[in-house]
This record gives sequence, structure tokens and C-alpha cells, in this order.
Amino acid sequence: MTDFDRIYHMVAEMNRDWAQLITDIRSGRKAEQRAAERHRVPVVDHYTGAEYGSIIIDGIGALRGLDLEAYEVSQSNESDVLAAIIAALNAPAAKPQVKRTQELSGGSSIG
Repeated sequence: MTDFDRIYHMVAEMNRDWAQLITDIRSGRKAEQRAAERHRVPVVDHYTGAEYGSIIIDGIGALRGLDLEAYEVSQSNESDVLAAIIAALNAPAAKPQVKRTQELSGGSSIG
């Protein structure tokens, strides 16, 4: 098999994976999968260092839960707690993460 043949087959496989990914995105299947993913983002007051708990974000960036520590919240000013929650919601860790095409399509990495 020549280099040209290897490159041709690699590109053909990439095109098939890409077409399948586009079909999955348009059908809404990828949004359902991403929405099912969950991760925690800590709620921290960056001025005092107080940790109030965490927020739970899904794979598309929607808030799914708020897990606060009652004692820490009761010892703080409500505006400080709200500011820390807003900062956590706006933090880069709370934003949807970009995934590589191979991760989304389930294809093998090429290398």
C-alpha cells in the first residue's frame, strides 16, 4: 500500500466519521448525551477563601444542582455567597468543554 492509498483511506474514514457526527448533532442525540454528563464546580469566595460548596453543571453548561455547606453559608454575608455562586457559574470550568471529533463520534484516533 502506498502513502497515497493510506492517506486516501484515512481521509475517507475521517469523512465517514464527520458525516456520522453531523447526523448525530442534527438529530439531537449528541445534546442528550452531553446533557447527561455532570461535573462539579467549587463555589469559593476569592476574597476570603471561604469554600461554600459546589454547583453541578451538565455537559451543555446548564445548572443542575447546588450543594452548599450550611455552616459556611450561615457564617457569611448573603451577598458574598451569591457573588461566589455567580463567579462559579461564570468560571471557565462551568462552560461546556469542547471535545475532539474522535471523542464525540466514538472513532479511533488516527496516528
